[in-house]
Amino acid sequence: MVDTTALRILIIDGYTKVAREQLQSGGASLAADLYVKMLQRCAPTGVECDVIFPADSGVSLPVGETIQDYDGVAWTGCSSCVFSGEPDVAEQIEFARECYRRGVPAFGSCWAA
Repeated sequence: MVDTTALRILIIDGYTKVAREQLQSGGASLAADLYVKMLQRCAPTGVECDVIFPADSGVSLPVGETIQDYDGVAWTGCSSCVFSGEPDVAEQIEFARECYRRGVPAFGSCWAA
């Protein structure tokens, strides 16, 4: 019997607001939108996605949600560098560590070097 329960995936779009605006002004799609579409197309049981933009100040998980409520986390690529030392990058690295500590599966694509 096939499980038809939809996966719950948290999409983490690491681009800054300025970088997202630059992408859109050039006609590009936001990374989070591309991930949501890809997951909806490829997930065998359906997928429900929440998106957060942690490079924006004051951003957190959706109200009432914890990281353990998700079946997985997908990190989009972004124009930041993991070695930059920027506060928003450090917070995202700590969030990745928390996902690992909580045993939440995660996938991440390229961050600029």
